[in-house]
Amino acid sequence: MRKRSWTAVAMVAAAAAMAVTLSSAGCRTLPNLFLNVFGLEKPVNVALVTENALDTLALMTPYDGLMQALGKEIGRPVLLEPVFAFQAGPNLCDGLRHLALAPPALYVQLQGRDLMPVLAAPGLSEAQVARPAVLVVKSDSPVKAVTDLRGQRLAFGPRTDSRTYNAALTLLVDSGFSPTDIAGDIPLLQDIFWRHVASVRARTQLVLDGTVKGAFLDQADWEALPERDERANEPCRSKLRVVGQTLAIPDLLVCASPKLGDDLRVRVQNYLLQVGTQNPDVVKPMHCAGFWKVSPEVVDNCRRLVIDEGQTSGPQPTATSAPASGTTP
Repeated sequence: MRKRSWTAVAMVAAAAAMAVTLSSAGCRTLPNLFLNVFGLEKPVNVALVTENALDTLALMTPYDGLMQALGKEIGRPVLLEPVFAFQAGPNLCDGLRHLALAPPALYVQLQGRDLMPVLAAPGLSEAQVARPAVLVVKSDSPVKAVTDLRGQRLAFGPRTDSRTYNAALTLLVDSGFSPTDIAGDIPLLQDIFWRHVASVRARTQLVLDGTVKGAFLDQADWEALPERDERANEPCRSKLRVVGQTLAIPDLLVCASPKLGDDLRVRVQNYLLQVGTQNPDVVKPMHCAGFWKVSPEVVDNCRRLVIDEGQTSGPQPTATSAPASGTTP
């Protein structure tokens, strides 16, 4: 009896020690812990790479159906967890995580990213998987090119939007801008009132009323604007003009650990590429129609993204351990 009690204590101690280890590696869910410690099943661990750990439920909920359907397809539980970029890179290189869902601006920050195969990206259609943002000014503005906006106020999308912020910064850097060439204000005030504006309508109105000289819009949002609207300050394409276009990037990249087994990697990729036609209901909460392959050119576009004003993605850090393709079952 005493021997059995000590065995139970030892198992609990092992679980606690593993909890500390996995917590330091970014693990945040008890199901993942016990599935790994007690060997009940071998889950596929997926990192949802994020900068916002406070709103995890809202971040993860749109992917619930996809994760469950993927698990049924491959015959293993699929566990999705929010993970910071600085944790996700080493986790993937070491095989602690098998897959990652990462916005381009966070993908570019993953340690060892060049070792990670990009499997697919979601989109409304194959043609819209990778798309640019456009830089718009008033139709009667004297601005003819991006360089004419040096020193002027510009409105970006939210800081978490890889296309209307990071790709926008990349366009400015490629056009010869430095951080001081982008007009600023008191940081808190500019972020609230004109610098980072989530609403497309509000961003375009800032251009029309002269608060800013130009604004970055997702190409899909630009194309969705009506051609004409005679009401004052109501956004439409006839009142605006495109003077620049960013790199084309996807909303999200699905990448795999370099240690993920070849067979499982191919099964996951094949399922993602057909889920939009065979099981469209599971991708609707993600506001997409399916997943498509990503060309090497688009992946390179993501790697070129400027992370923040005055900071490029920089040289790729070395992975924490050498990859061994096909070692994770």
